[in-house]
Amino acid sequence: MSDNYILLRHPHTGKETKGYYGFSWDSFRTLGFVWFKRGAPSGGMEYIISPAAILIVFGLFFGVPALSELLDGTEVPLGGLMISGHALIAMLGLVGLLLQNTLISFSCNRRYTRRLLDEGYEIVPAINEKEARIALNLPGGPDGRR
Repeated sequence: MSDNYILLRHPHTGKETKGYYGFSWDSFRTLGFVWFKRGAPSGGMEYIISPAAILIVFGLFFGVPALSELLDGTEVPLGGLMISGHALIAMLGLVGLLLQNTLISFSCNRRYTRRLLDEGYEIVPAINEKEARIALNLPGGPDGRR
């Protein structure tokens, strides 16, 4: 599955590029690295900073002996299981990473395309223009362009 897109054209330069809308499956699968390939490194950096911070913070509990010792002998009951402190921290890190990845994937396409529209690009009329305008929260349609 790939991201939905609509063609954008700059009226002065004639340059055409893709504007994306809807949930970003590409970003979800690649943890934001797709934005470097699309030529938007600022979008990639915005996406990557938060997961990197989560991995660093939770990685400290395993890499720094003083922090790791705090979790030694810690067990948390979960149903009929006893989960060690280290396993609990690892699970919290993975859940945090997945949650962050999902939440950002809902908005990154819209932010990217809105940024292009603010730079002067215009939507090229297409079959999916109405759908794209709704997903991007843009006024107008084929008759009343932005």
